[in-house]
Amino acid sequence: MTAELIFPTAGQPQGFSTLAMAQWDGKPEPIVRELLQNCLDAAREAARERAEVCFTIDERPLADLPGIDAYRAAFTAARDERAEGLQSASEKSTIERIESVLAGDRARFLFCRDNGRGLDTKGLDRVLTEGNTDKERGGGTTGVGHLTAFAAADLRYVLYAGRSRANGVPHEAVSGHAVLASHRSPDDPDTGIGGDGYLLLPGQRSLFVQGDKYPGTVPFLFADEVARIEDTGSVVCIAGFNSFRDKPARAVQSIRRAAATHFLAAIALGGMVVRVRDADGKESVVDRDALEGILGHVDIRNQRKQQSGPLIPGQQAWRAWQVFDGGRELADIGVEGVRVWFRPREKDEGYDSRVQLYRDGMWITNKAACLETGDFGNSQPFDAVVLTEEGEVYELIRAAEGPEHLGLQRGRLVKGRDDSRWKRLRELLGIIRDRLRAEAGERERGNVFTPDDFFVVGLRKAEPKPPRRPPPPPGSEGEEPGSSVESDPDADHPERDKGKARPKGGTGGPSLSEGTVFRVKTSVRPERNQRGEFDTLRVVWRMPEDARLPEMVGVRVCVPSGSDVTCEQPLGPQWLRLKQIAHPSGTVPAGGDGAFELLIPPASGELAITLAQPVADPNAVAIDARRRNRREDGGGDD
Repeated sequence: MTAELIFPTAGQPQGFSTLAMAQWDGKPEPIVRELLQNCLDAAREAARERAEVCFTIDERPLADLPGIDAYRAAFTAARDERAEGLQSASEKSTIERIESVLAGDRARFLFCRDNGRGLDTKGLDRVLTEGNTDKERGGGTTGVGHLTAFAAADLRYVLYAGRSRANGVPHEAVSGHAVLASHRSPDDPDTGIGGDGYLLLPGQRSLFVQGDKYPGTVPFLFADEVARIEDTGSVVCIAGFNSFRDKPARAVQSIRRAAATHFLAAIALGGMVVRVRDADGKESVVDRDALEGILGHVDIRNQRKQQSGPLIPGQQAWRAWQVFDGGRELADIGVEGVRVWFRPREKDEGYDSRVQLYRDGMWITNKAACLETGDFGNSQPFDAVVLTEEGEVYELIRAAEGPEHLGLQRGRLVKGRDDSRWKRLRELLGIIRDRLRAEAGERERGNVFTPDDFFVVGLRKAEPKPPRRPPPPPGSEGEEPGSSVESDPDADHPERDKGKARPKGGTGGPSLSEGTVFRVKTSVRPERNQRGEFDTLRVVWRMPEDARLPEMVGVRVCVPSGSDVTCEQPLGPQWLRLKQIAHPSGTVPAGGDGAFELLIPPASGELAITLAQPVADPNAVAIDARRRNRREDGGGDD
């Protein structure tokens, strides 16, 4: 029976502009990620050994689009009515895009086919209902939902078809959802016609109807795609595919990259394969053999930051692939349903350790609680992949995932004052952390910790003031401007350290008082020496105008560990020796092997801080400033 696109009545006006769609416009990763996540979950629920997903990009006659006549009528009426008032730029852009597609005889379509459990009537009910889920394990209730796909559809029209089994008998179900704008009924101006249209059986006017309301015959538009389903599965059809606002030829590349980065674990372990066909019928495959070429591309492996939100940067995906390609799986993790792969980092790869967390083969975060870079500051550098597939930690991670199934959010596990579930997740992840620490071994003393994506320019927070020590007698070292404060040669001796005021948790640092933080605005620009090493920091130093200036400012430089008070064993910063500081009034040198602190006058201007030893990543350092007296040698504060 022929399907009809029905726009039910509505009691509230609705415009063309929809934030839920606009936020993903032109961004392939969230769109492809949502489609692939649904395909992977559906394949697991169908007990498939491997999820097989096929994207097809093609041009078809616009007349083959089910309900196109009703669509044109609803769009024209809504557009004309909306033109009577002021329109936002977003709404005008949406209207222009729809008009552009409707002006042609053919349109571009994107089909996504999987081999999952398919869609039946109840499944279509849930797909078309925001905030509901069609997944047996409860996933998707907090996901971005099916509206994500609309960001790739210039017609704002997405169709669904599924083949499923009931009592061993296969049957098919079809529907679609168009999102336009509301308008008045031509028969009754006091009645509003909603902007949401649904592909239903003739005569049906609502999704609330019990029983049969969805067509059981697949429209000609994507009958060939449904015919390729061997047993059960589903097809999503994006009408008016916009190629992610890029050149059509790049759409294939965008889909391949999104699949390889976000579902690396599933693809590398053989749990998923993705095929992409372009308009010319050329097919490319994303499987384990293709990951090296996709992720190794210079545009991906050098991408340190993701521009469109908390999605995985390409460099992290490349490092995760290296773990699977050249690492080893660890035994005796100690947590049910968890598998871990481990790869030591080479000396020329940097000193930061990174743990990538995956759930069901899909990337979740590289900053999980207890598994962040700072939690391994004393370990030999490594990369690791943690995959959860079942068990208690799996359920807690799934519950803590954010709306896009990215990151772990404490608030999703904490209810009121009850934070037991969050503590339990940290406990389980802490077991994994300890296993990784044991595997990596301790870092050699003296290695500099330099996170590759950690940029800090600022001041450390004030710490508890130590007991005041009497000032040195006149004429002793540290009395004149520009004097240096050196560390005790026996500073690292545990018995001789008793009673000394040292930076909390610091390693290899100065034995001097913390004093009071001197809050000053700074900006830092690193410079290379003739050998190409970073050993100089150009600092623009701006004194506060409305504050009491100290007699001197004690300047120190450190590399923060990245750990905080939530860690079981917080790590202190790595203090760096200074060779000299050039300031507006002169130059303050440090003798010998350098000093951990140099004293300079409190004057605005540019400083040039020369380090005794170059650093691998100057973006990881922090400037620390303290109030000091002229007579102070680091034993007290003002």
